[in-house]
Amino acid sequence: SLKDKWNILTNPVDQTYVRGVDTLYPNAISQAYRFDQVLGYQPVSAIDNGMGVWLKFPGPKPNDIFGVPMYNVTIPVSTGWNLVGGPAGPVDVSTIQQDPSDIVTSNYYIYQNGYIAASTIPMAKGFWVKVNQNGTLTLSSTSSEPRVSKSSSSIDELEELSSFTLSDVSGYQQTLYFGQRIQSKSMSVSFEMPPPAPAGFFDARFATQTMAELIGSGEGREVPILISGAAYPVTVKWNVKDGSIAALRIDGSETSMSGTGSISIPRSASSIKLSFVAGSKEGLPTEYALYQNYPNPFNPTTTIRFDLPEVSTVTLKIYNILGQEVATLLNNQAMDAGRHSIEFDAGALAGGVYIYRIESGSFNDAKAMMLLK
Repeated sequence: SLKDKWNILTNPVDQTYVRGVDTLYPNAISQAYRFDQVLGYQPVSAIDNGMGVWLKFPGPKPNDIFGVPMYNVTIPVSTGWNLVGGPAGPVDVSTIQQDPSDIVTSNYYIYQNGYIAASTIPMAKGFWVKVNQNGTLTLSSTSSEPRVSKSSSSIDELEELSSFTLSDVSGYQQTLYFGQRIQSKSMSVSFEMPPPAPAGFFDARFATQTMAELIGSGEGREVPILISGAAYPVTVKWNVKDGSIAALRIDGSETSMSGTGSISIPRSASSIKLSFVAGSKEGLPTEYALYQNYPNPFNPTTTIRFDLPEVSTVTLKIYNILGQEVATLLNNQAMDAGRHSIEFDAGALAGGVYIYRIESGSFNDAKAMMLLK
C-alpha cells in the first residue's frame, strides 16, 4: 500500500511490458523523480526495474500493479549515493549480494514520512544506499510473504542511543540519535544520511549530514541541526538514556533534555543546536574522578560530573579566583557509588574564572571553569 504524501517506489514487474508511471501508479499527483549523481533530481515518465523514484499521493491507499512480478533484481550502482528499487517481495538487507564484496558503506534507508535505517526493504519500495565503488547489488525475494529480519549491528546500535524526533504539522518526522561510542563495537557502516528529498520536502539532520552523533563517555559536543521544508510548529520529543546530559539551544534559548519530554518550536529558527555530554553504558566506576564541566565557557548554567566507586560522603564547592567560597553544591552529602552530575547556576555571579573543588575521603580534585557575561 502507499503512504500519504511522498513515497520512494520502484517498478516491481517486468519492465518489458510495463514501465509507464501513469500505468504503474495512476493515482500519483506529482511527477516521478529519479536521482542523478551529477544533475540531481530529474523527472521521468517511465520506471525501470531497480530504479527508485519519488512520487506523491493524495492519501494512503492500495495500489494494484499488473504484470510479471520480478522477485530477483540486479541493480548497477555507482560510487556515492544511489536511489534504487527492490523486487516484488520484501528483502532482508543481510541477504543483499554485493559485487564487488563490501562496497556498501551506509545503512539501507527507506522513507516513511522521514528517513529510516531499514533491516528489511519492503516489497515494491525504493531505497537509498551508498557504495565506495561501482558495482552491482542483487536483491532476491522468493515470495511476497514477509521474512523474519536479521537486524544489523548498526541498527541495534541506534536503538541503544538517546534520541529525539522532530515532527511537523503535516505529519513528516525524522528521528536523530546521540550518545556514547562503544569502542569494542566495530561499525561496518556510517550513520551518514542520504541526500535530502527534492526541494520543499521536510528534512531534518545534523549539520554533519548524519542521523547519529557518537562521542566517548564523558566527552561533550555541540552540533547544529538543519531543518528544511517544515510546516510549523515543529514538535521535538526526546528520550535521553544512560545518564547523558543534553540540551536544545534554539536561537539562544536553552531547553534541558532528560528522561522523556517534548517542546514545540513555533516558527523557523535561525539556529538550532544539540549540546550533549555522553553518559556511560559501562558498569560502576572503578575509581574516583572529576570531569571538566560542560558546557565551558557557560552562561549561566553548566553541569559538573564526577564518579564514585563506592558509597561516599561528598563536598563540592565553588571558589572565585581569589580562593573565596561563592557557592556550596554539596556539603558532606552521602551518595551512592556511580556516575553523578550536578547542575550549577551562576546567574548571581559576575563573569570570570571560577574553581570547583570536590572532596570525598582521601580523594580531592579541582578544575577551572569560565563564566561569560
